[in-house]
Amino acid sequence: MTLPRRRCAGTRMKPFAVIFALAMMVCPVVGQSAVDCPNDDTDLRGYTSLADLNSDMQTELDRIAAGGTPEESYTFTLCPNQAFDANAVTLLPVLSDSTFVCGAIGDPDDDCTLLGGEEQIRIEDSTINGYTLETLVFVGLSFADFSSDGGAMATSIAALASSTTTATFMNSRWSVSLVKAVLSAVFYSYSSLHSLILFSLLELCQ
Repeated sequence: MTLPRRRCAGTRMKPFAVIFALAMMVCPVVGQSAVDCPNDDTDLRGYTSLADLNSDMQTELDRIAAGGTPEESYTFTLCPNQAFDANAVTLLPVLSDSTFVCGAIGDPDDDCTLLGGEEQIRIEDSTINGYTLETLVFVGLSFADFSSDGGAMATSIAALASSTTTATFMNSRWSVSLVKAVLSAVFYSYSSLHSLILFSLLELCQ
């Protein structure tokens, strides 16, 4: 699904994209369900479905639970110009030191949009004893149209993990009308459950 371009207010740090692209070259990629991105002219491989992304992460977590050694880091690429149906599936990051990047370099103009749903990303403590969910990074993702069944504003990011978890959102976009819901949910989670959420280059879109 090709998404229309949106007008956004915010800053952009292009040098960051170059640095991030270089960093990705040394990051192990878990992606049994990754595909050739359909709306991309390069040979980029990534995900077009949150269900497939969750499945690959869970497979790796099961390997770790069985005694396998975790990778030092993981990179998951979301295909550009793609809408991800968060109404059907919530993104569930379960692997520590994971980076979720839109397209090749995490450029928000590549339009990787989590669309709909009451919770678009749910961050919880690890279910494996001795394995802590510590660091998550989201780069260049967009968030839109999340709401509860009753029409009230919902939670784009459900930060339910403990103080050992830090999630960083870089070059991220949220709809202007729903930013208040995002931030109130984040700060509620932080004050009550001590998860730490960091924002860098937040853009407010119309």
